[in-house]
Amino acid sequence: MTQHARIAATAVVFLAATACFTYHGPRGTQTALERSLGVELHRDVGIKLGPISTPIVASFLDRDTLDLHGLTSIGVVVFEREPGHGRAPHKIEPSDLGLTGYKTMISTRDGDEQVLILVKPRDGSIHDMALLTVDADEVVFARLTGHLDELLAKAMDEAEAGHVRGARAAVPFAN
Repeated sequence: MTQHARIAATAVVFLAATACFTYHGPRGTQTALERSLGVELHRDVGIKLGPISTPIVASFLDRDTLDLHGLTSIGVVVFEREPGHGRAPHKIEPSDLGLTGYKTMISTRDGDEQVLILVKPRDGSIHDMALLTVDADEVVFARLTGHLDELLAKAMDEAEAGHVRGARAAVPFAN
C-alpha cells in the first residue's frame, strides 16, 4: 500500500468515526483542571480511538511515521485557556485530575508550564498512562492504554544514547 493510499484510508476511518472526535477526557478531568488552574477551559480538539478503531488505524500507518501497534486505546484532548488569567501558577498533582491508582513517573515545572506523566501499574506492567502538559495558552491531556512498557523502554534507551533527540526519535509519533 502506498503512502497516499494509507493516508486516504486513515482519513476515511477517521471521518467515518465522528464520535471519536467528541472526546473530552476522562469524566471530571476538565472540571478538576478548571478548578485547579482557576480558569475556564475551552475544548479545542478531542480525539478518541478505542480498542476497535486503534488497531484498524494502526494497520494503515507506517511504523516509522506513527506506530500505534501495541496500543489498545488513545485519547487526546486539547483545551485553550486565556493567558494571564486564573490563579497564580501552582503544580498540578495527580489528585487534581480526578484519576485514581496512577503514580507519578515524571513531573516537571518551569514557571506556569508543566509536564506530568502518570502511569497505572497492573500485573507488574504499565498498561495505562496519562500525560498532561500545561502552558500559558493551552492544556493538553492524553491517555494511552496498551503495551506501554515496550514504548517506554525504547524511549528511555534512545534517550540514553541520543539524549532528548534520541527519546523523541523513539516515541512512535512523528516529529
